[in-house]
Amino acid sequence: MDAVLSPILDNGTVLKLGQRYLLLSSAEALWNDMRKMLKTYHQQYPLQVGMNLSELRSRLASKSPAYITDDLVSCFTRDGRLRLENSVVALPDFQADYTPESAAIRERVLALYDGYGFQPDTAELAETALGVDPKELSQVIARMRFDGELVSLSPQLLVDRAHYDRARHTMLDLFAQKPELGLTEFRDALGISLKFARAFLEHWDGIGITRRTEGNTRVLLKQK
Repeated sequence: MDAVLSPILDNGTVLKLGQRYLLLSSAEALWNDMRKMLKTYHQQYPLQVGMNLSELRSRLASKSPAYITDDLVSCFTRDGRLRLENSVVALPDFQADYTPESAAIRERVLALYDGYGFQPDTAELAETALGVDPKELSQVIARMRFDGELVSLSPQLLVDRAHYDRARHTMLDLFAQKPELGLTEFRDALGISLKFARAFLEHWDGIGITRRTEGNTRVLLKQK
């Protein structure tokens, strides 16, 4: 097959993508689509370091199968047209920097969630408490989640990193004393309500650190 395609590859009309081949004109058309999508995305979400690869696949689904999109992203990353880090795609010259205004919002969010401690309000109530533009706050919170400054216990509940780590360490300390952990025991150790104790434990169930037993206790699966 390579012998048959060698003349075409040599004259630059076909692009080899691993074990697949794509017309260069098709590849360039898809590149233009990617570039426009990412440029618009960067303008709309200036605090996001880039677009998730899964979202890019979805947006291009009508024009390109996911495996072709993945191969092209790899190809365009190698030749410097894209930047790919941790499954996040961006144009190489884009920098997701806080403006003075968004940095000020970030500081207020940090202070707010530090005050919430182990019992955070929802993002909607945080919006009310801060009284800032909802769209800008949403972008700041999304960036803080990406950076690990806020952790999602559920789609509604966020907790700041310091309190999350303290809760996790408390959970591990309790498991060091015995093999099973009860909801009320964890609640009492943190001095919080059952609602928030349950949110932490269900979050750890969901990411495979703990498992809920039939007796409604938790066992430790692994540490992260």
